[in-house]
Amino acid sequence: MKKYLAYLTILACAFLVLFVGYINIDAIIGAFGDVPPYYGRTTNMDKWQNPIPTLVTVDVITLVVIFLAGRWAYRQIKSS
Repeated sequence: MKKYLAYLTILACAFLVLFVGYINIDAIIGAFGDVPPYYGRTTNMDKWQNPIPTLVTVDVITLVVIFLAGRWAYRQIKSS
């Protein structure tokens, strides 16, 4: 039973990587792209915020979660 839970954990980690990757791409394109609502970095400069510090924080937390879950799943699979 733990072996199936370990494989499910690995699958969840893969989906987490894809989801966080999508968040990163969407935030970077929204902040630095030439499409609405920003029209580049010159218009609405008073409302513009750099998304990079928030994205780095989310990425680091995600990496820690994936590392811990992956290590647990690897140990469960290897011990079975």
